[in-house]
Amino acid sequence: MATRILFQIILFILPFAMFGLYRLAIREAKEEGRKPWPIRVLFGIGLALAVGVWLLFIVIDRGGRDECFRAAKIENGVLVPGETYPCERDLSGAGDPRTEDPGGKATGVGDPDPAGAQ
Repeated sequence: MATRILFQIILFILPFAMFGLYRLAIREAKEEGRKPWPIRVLFGIGLALAVGVWLLFIVIDRGGRDECFRAAKIENGVLVPGETYPCERDLSGAGDPRTEDPGGKATGVGDPDPAGAQ
């Protein structure tokens, strides 16, 4: 967590530091009588930084891939809190129906009131 916060702080400070370097370089160039840095170089540096940070986010955000989340639910009038659990590695049966009955009807849908109140 501390690493993540430090990384966010660095990302926040980075544009200000780059602008400071830009201002310093322009001032020195004008004092020496040279032409200031061209826009193409600054654009290239910005593009390289953006792509680099994007790739860094991909590498850093690899955690939590082995855990799945089961949402909270109510069972018998009691709230069962959500939980994380290890995900299945074998996904060969993903998308297969759980029953062989193609015309099955969900329980409780269209049924008369089970309490018998009509």
